[in-house]
Amino acid sequence: MSNLSEFFINKARKNLGETESLKKISILKFKKWIEEHSFIKVNEIDDKFLLIFLRNHKYKLNKVFESFEKTIILLKSYPNWYKLQENEILQFIDKFDKLFGLLKYRDINGRKIIVLKLKEMTKLNLTANESLKIATIGFISILFEEETQIAGSLFIIDCAEISFDSTSKFPTDEAFQIFTNMTKFGFHIKQIYVVNVPSDISPFYKIAIGLLSINSNLIKNLNDLKMVMETSKLLDNNCKYIKENFVSHKELLIKTYKEIKKVEVDFSQVESFVVENFRYSDFD
Repeated sequence: MSNLSEFFINKARKNLGETESLKKISILKFKKWIEEHSFIKVNEIDDKFLLIFLRNHKYKLNKVFESFEKTIILLKSYPNWYKLQENEILQFIDKFDKLFGLLKYRDINGRKIIVLKLKEMTKLNLTANESLKIATIGFISILFEEETQIAGSLFIIDCAEISFDSTSKFPTDEAFQIFTNMTKFGFHIKQIYVVNVPSDISPFYKIAIGLLSINSNLIKNLNDLKMVMETSKLLDNNCKYIKENFVSHKELLIKTYKEIKKVEVDFSQVESFVVENFRYSDFD
């Protein structure tokens, strides 16, 4: 029995063609597919983890299986990510909470509102590897919320207090790789807004829009967030954060980390070209 509100049940039925019967049958077929593929081993995986892929591809099983396979191969290409000690996991979560603001309220369409506080990336002195890890596991964990699986998310990149000097510390090619891969593997981002772009990096921002042509139809440059959330005043005119509107992501991050650890991949049975095609180069 679903714990979803009527709003999201109706949205899932309308947008995904989802019914309780379809959901149950698809999960069973998904688990059977995993059992039949010997290179993937899973120990009691959470149904919600599988629903991320089912809902993202509107229950089209061939696309679901392909996406799951590619995502798992990509994630498991970095075994050192899953050898963290408990204190290291808590440090990882702390960095995520500083870098990403998750608002407790959704927009009028039910989408999760995520704010990337770009200035924190330079404050935390994150490496490309760390940024990639935080973005990948973090966004998958956001999709553990069934409401976000159905309605998607609205992603706001706040460039306030970012200078050309600070952005140059992070290699441009790596930044593009991280951003494009964040949207490549089913993170269900419905719309992206880039706000508060300083004048000294505005020309480079416009170039970036062109280079990110795969997502160009999602990106809009706005001066404030009122246009983004017309029905909500979570942020003021200067985009200063009202802290009580942000929620910690600790529980979902820990759950996601544990779910991904359950999945094992035997790379000796995986074609090398598949691994190379979906691996983040030079980030290990």
